[in-house]
Amino acid sequence: MATETNDGKLNECCLTEYRPLFGTPQGQIIKIADIDTYQILGKDVTSKGKAIVLLTDVFGLTKNPRMTADKISEKSGFDVYVPDICNGDPVASSFLSNMPEAPGEKMSIGAKIGMTAKMVTTFGPWIIRHRQAVTLPIIEKFLETLRSENGVNRIEVAGYCFGGYYAVLVGGEKYNLVDAVVGCHVSMRGKNGSEKWIYANRDEKNV
Repeated sequence: MATETNDGKLNECCLTEYRPLFGTPQGQIIKIADIDTYQILGKDVTSKGKAIVLLTDVFGLTKNPRMTADKISEKSGFDVYVPDICNGDPVASSFLSNMPEAPGEKMSIGAKIGMTAKMVTTFGPWIIRHRQAVTLPIIEKFLETLRSENGVNRIEVAGYCFGGYYAVLVGGEKYNLVDAVVGCHVSMRGKNGSEKWIYANRDEKNV
């Protein structure tokens, strides 16, 4: 995994093989602000009114973030929500079928040409379709509705990679939409005005 963030672009290990987690998600898909959202309810009655929101990577509302939400809810007792920030248009995991399994792994010239073509024709247009002007309003609407219509008075948000950028953004002084932030393996990070976020990457040796 990458050991640092890169301004304005996705990190190299965002392009490694997608590997589904074991198990079966225990929550359900609901609508919040007309956004498909995975919800798993916590068992700690004293934590009602508090919620954890997970913002996904470019693969969207797949099995992995649902399993992660289940585990976080089990450990914390909180209700956990995973909104579809890709709005029904995630990058398909099959996109990575011929990508290297580890960052830095050598590829043949033919494989490099194929990967470059795939990036230009598929991933590039996806990033444009999901630029900040499109994705940020989805997340803003979701967070505001979670507070106003779902009885949530404290929101802690954690985002990974693509979602990590937006977690940091909505926790910054400019937007200030959440109460606590964890940005994991944050990509595309520039000067977004956030001063109250935690950068955590458990794959790094110094964590």
